[in-house]
Amino acid sequence: MSYLYGDASPSPLTSDFIELLRRSFDLGAELLRAEARLCDGRARRAEGEAALSATLERLAALEHAVAQAAVADESDAAGSRAASAIRAAALGIVRDTAAAETAGLAAEVARLESDAQAARQSCARSLEEVLLHHELFETGSELRLFREGEGYAARLAVTTSIGLDADLGLEIPAAHPFAHLVRVDKLVDRLEVQAPEEGGWVQKKVKLRPQRLDREYVQEVALAGSDLRLKLRAAEDGSGAGFDVVVRPETPRVRVVRVGESELPPYELAEADAAKVLVLHERLIEALRELKARRRVLVEARLDGTPVERWTEPKLLVARLVEALRPIVLEIAHRSLASSELALKRLLGDGRREEIFVAKSDLRARLAGLPPELAALFDPLELWPAGSALAMPPPPPIPFPSTPPPLPAAASSRSASDSKELVIEASSESSAVLEVTPSSVLQEG
Repeated sequence: MSYLYGDASPSPLTSDFIELLRRSFDLGAELLRAEARLCDGRARRAEGEAALSATLERLAALEHAVAQAAVADESDAAGSRAASAIRAAALGIVRDTAAAETAGLAAEVARLESDAQAARQSCARSLEEVLLHHELFETGSELRLFREGEGYAARLAVTTSIGLDADLGLEIPAAHPFAHLVRVDKLVDRLEVQAPEEGGWVQKKVKLRPQRLDREYVQEVALAGSDLRLKLRAAEDGSGAGFDVVVRPETPRVRVVRVGESELPPYELAEADAAKVLVLHERLIEALRELKARRRVLVEARLDGTPVERWTEPKLLVARLVEALRPIVLEIAHRSLASSELALKRLLGDGRREEIFVAKSDLRARLAGLPPELAALFDPLELWPAGSALAMPPPPPIPFPSTPPPLPAAASSRSASDSKELVIEASSESSAVLEVTPSSVLQEG
């Protein structure tokens, strides 16, 4: 479908950019909300680890003071026993308190990580909403149809100019040719070609022999740009011998590899046989083209190779998305008749067209509640005065308990130099020393 700018001048757009813009703002707002949650979680974790470190240092000082004070003359047996008991009791109290503080931080960190994962999942859901309905600055794709169970499954892998890659699951309608297992003869009649085959009882020789490709079952089809790869096997379950076929726009157009019985090199089909395979190629292209638009679910998304489940800065995608949207938005704004909106006209045919538009205030409202410094990432679109997006008050802090309930003593372990652990040295003499040193309680995930 063709689109005009708001002033009726021609545009290069072939899809509803106004709807894409709305969804992009919704996606950006959700990514930035996730960014705020992730940043807040990291700050709270750092605050908790600093508080634990200070608490363990105070406990160490307290235990040391008790050990220094609880000293009796060695000639006083009763006093020595009492001093040892006091030191042992102090050691136990410090140990239990340190373990409780450490366990409290571990529980808080687990809660923060759970919240971070929930934020990333919300990113994935919002990203899915866009990718299922729009080609988001896509620069390439590969559609793969493969055997799964008693039929087929279809996946579309897309790459974009903003560093985002995604794998999408496609729907195969019940009436589609690949709704069930397909043998080649259901697509084309009697497809026979001359291809190498090894034979002979005494001395194995490779000769060209007629091969009935129409008796093979389609196991996998992959279409990347103009290149098509096809896996054909004689058995329904994909086992046994068969052929791998590659069709390209350049010479050689069609190459065949026989698999399963012997290792033979790829073979370029003669022109007459290649023409037969190209008929099958066209039928497959037609079937795959119908599936490409049936996006059903986001299987995985990656930004610069990092899956969404491990994103630490969702705002990076927002910045790139805004950069890609900017020249189009500025051109639409320049050619829209009303300064308060972005407008396009859609050609319907028969001398008819309709206008589609979005108010700038509607786009701004989609960012309501975001911290100003994050909402400002949309300022390059020049849809409102810079820095004027509505701000969201910061969430109330979650205090770390100063006196957690006592927990059973936990075994300590020594790790890196910035870790916290309890090292207890005791002897049968009249003194005991408790040293609290840095230990690896929890590390940044």
